[in-house]
Amino acid sequence: MEHNLTVWYGTTTEKILSWRQLRQELAGKPQDEIVKSINDWWTYSFWVKKTIDPYNHSSWPTPWELLERGEFCRSAIALGQAYTLWLTLESNAEIELWLINNFSENDIHLVVVIDQTHVLNYTMGQALTIDKCNFELLSKITKLDLAHIKI
Repeated sequence: MEHNLTVWYGTTTEKILSWRQLRQELAGKPQDEIVKSINDWWTYSFWVKKTIDPYNHSSWPTPWELLERGEFCRSAIALGQAYTLWLTLESNAEIELWLINNFSENDIHLVVVIDQTHVLNYTMGQALTIDKCNFELLSKITKLDLAHIKI
């Protein structure tokens, strides 16, 4: 799926429909293609300093609220990526959000970890293998931890 910055200038409805289209177009594709497309799609979102509290998952917005806001901090991008992966990948993939101390960027933020091997959002716009990342793990959040958010 081709994506660019223009979707982020649209209305809330246009952003939600674009997000749905992304998930529909990726259905049934190989996992590596899904991960790359989702990573690319969220890379174009509007970045700001802080929009969510990465320490307090009980306060996190739903995916639709994220898209309505239209501005994303580093951790909100990871949250959007995780929501998209949870709704797109088959249930046998292990998708977790990890709160990390990123030594490479001297920042604490969320990353998405897929099957304990691949990391999204460690370096913006790149999917890396976990051995290429230098961080301290502070906590893990699973889809079950976000059961209060009906995804």
